[in-house]
Amino acid sequence: SGEIRVLFSVSDTGTGIPEDKIRDIFQPFVQVDGSMTRGHQGAGLGLAIVRRLVGLMGGNLSLESAPNEGTVVHFVLTLGVVGEGAEEKRHDDIREGEDKGAGLAILLVEDDKINQLSVTGLLEKLGHRPEAVFDGKEALAALERRRFDLVLMDIQLPDMDGIETTRRIRSHDGSVYDPKIPVVALTAHAMAGDRERFLDAGLDDYLAKPVGIEDLKAVLGRFGPTEGEGS
Repeated sequence: SGEIRVLFSVSDTGTGIPEDKIRDIFQPFVQVDGSMTRGHQGAGLGLAIVRRLVGLMGGNLSLESAPNEGTVVHFVLTLGVVGEGAEEKRHDDIREGEDKGAGLAILLVEDDKINQLSVTGLLEKLGHRPEAVFDGKEALAALERRRFDLVLMDIQLPDMDGIETTRRIRSHDGSVYDPKIPVVALTAHAMAGDRERFLDAGLDDYLAKPVGIEDLKAVLGRFGPTEGEGS
């Protein structure tokens, strides 16, 4: 099948987690010991981020723990098997990409930090040059500051949503470098009729979240070179 399932296990010998706290520990900003005098510091984001990243990679995460006995975190990922000669091909692809250029300059507008990390990682893997901002105002400022080849626009943004931000990009009253720049919507809830609604608002296409590398590659291929083919 060309795929294998790999089990990862990470353990410690720390204080452990009481059974009634295990479910809560996956929530952002939760610490088992929330006191100011605890022996370690942190924002309580570690396991929440790990669980989100594992989920984006198609895996599941589980945890076993007991007070004063430590904790073990498991997750399973399905990974592709690398065939013989793949390493040499990867090096050839890298050299070819270097010869052809640095890919597309892409502005990612996404208010979720984990999604930012995921999508920028995919873009870099495809040989592109992403810059990420958190909201519509930052997007407009970036597009006024420099030229990009394409925008990936989250639809649900704070203050000004992706549709309104796109309308302002397209506005003749704006001061962006290129009001006709391709804008691709990112949406977690693709519904019937969304494509038409996005096109009417001035967006060029859309991608459903979570974004996969093949879907991303296909969409970018419709608007410009992919995998290091210079813009």
